[in-house]
Amino acid sequence: MAFAVDIPECALLHAKARNAKVRPVVAEHAVIVEALRARDAAGARAAMRAHLTSVMDHLLFQTEEMAMEQARLALAETRQRYGSGTGA
Repeated sequence: MAFAVDIPECALLHAKARNAKVRPVVAEHAVIVEALRARDAAGARAAMRAHLTSVMDHLLFQTEEMAMEQARLALAETRQRYGSGTGA
């Protein structure tokens, strides 16, 4: 049986989530585990998809926030270099 860390795509998603400071959501994991325990394949699949969608949404938000901050810093550096501190 392969573990998530053994699957390259899962390992990459996990690494990106940790770098973006995504914290595990215990409630989402509990829903997945309960569906697996109940041998409810459809429920487990739906819970896993909901969880992964949540993780990807958070990663997208964090990525956008990081890109905006980098753009702000680059703009501030450009303004400083050309002597315009206000942008006016």
